[in-house]
Amino acid sequence: QNLGLGQTFTMQGATLKQLHTNYGEERLLLGGNVGSVRFEDVRAESELAGGSLPWLAGTHSVRVVDCFDVSFVDCRFGTISGWDDLYNQIVGVGSVRLIDSTVAMFDCTAEAVGTGFHPAVECVGTELLAVDLTATGSSGADSYISFSGNCRGHAHGGSAGMSVDANSSLTHVDCAFAGGSDGIDGCFGGSYPPAPPIWGSAANVTELDGAPLHLTAPFTASTLDSIPVTVQGGLDDLTFLVMGPAAARRDLPGFVGDLLLGGPHGSVQRFVLGTGSLHTVDLPAPALGPLGIAALHLQAAHVRPDPAAPNGSLVMLGPPRVVTVLGSAW
Repeated sequence: QNLGLGQTFTMQGATLKQLHTNYGEERLLLGGNVGSVRFEDVRAESELAGGSLPWLAGTHSVRVVDCFDVSFVDCRFGTISGWDDLYNQIVGVGSVRLIDSTVAMFDCTAEAVGTGFHPAVECVGTELLAVDLTATGSSGADSYISFSGNCRGHAHGGSAGMSVDANSSLTHVDCAFAGGSDGIDGCFGGSYPPAPPIWGSAANVTELDGAPLHLTAPFTASTLDSIPVTVQGGLDDLTFLVMGPAAARRDLPGFVGDLLLGGPHGSVQRFVLGTGSLHTVDLPAPALGPLGIAALHLQAAHVRPDPAAPNGSLVMLGPPRVVTVLGSAW
């Protein structure tokens, strides 16, 4: 929390999971960050245990509040349902909640399980770019007639995979949003409409066609070895690789997505990889800093034909990756 401008936090390859009873806590809670936050290959689940307080049995796996620059790449977020003793039913919670922030999600999965009105990803006052994101909302709840003849439970339909409020904007490419299954009203026989993929105004949602970009690179590298990088995209797309010494967020007019790296003047480099769906390149290790460590920030970009664009093509910025380069002392 409270990262200052120019500061960066990076988490890679972590699995975050913890058991709580009667209540839950976020596995990832980000708040008040002006600096850059990067997550790669992170798994986070909020695991729910039984409790007698309905709708208080858990919380989101991830909550982001008042953050300027957050990205998730190849992350998996989910919730594990608990049991509500009062209504004898499984209860759940949403997976990711984004509030008053700017966030990019690439190659991620978010799932809200259990019952309750819980979208997998909820945007409140947030600008979200989602590329190759799979988001599935929570299922509906059932009601039934008990042995004593009383109606037990509160039946309702499932929830949307994505929720976008009036103060948010969502741009998505090659995403799969799915609503949760409906509940069964065993007391009154009511029916509920299927949950939509997205809750929110269509005016705040932009869907773009085309193949998403995928960028792979090692978490760490040695100064003695080259750094293997692979970029995968559309067959007809002109692909670039951008690299720099620091994380940052810069809005480039006319581009889809933000440039998520930076550095001193002249330190950001761009390489043209050409057309084709797969590119592999070996990069030289950068010069080390005073502690014998250097960070190499990478981001893929491509230009794709788009008849609807003003100049007939669209420039899209893809996922960022961070490589930590270690000297021989490490």
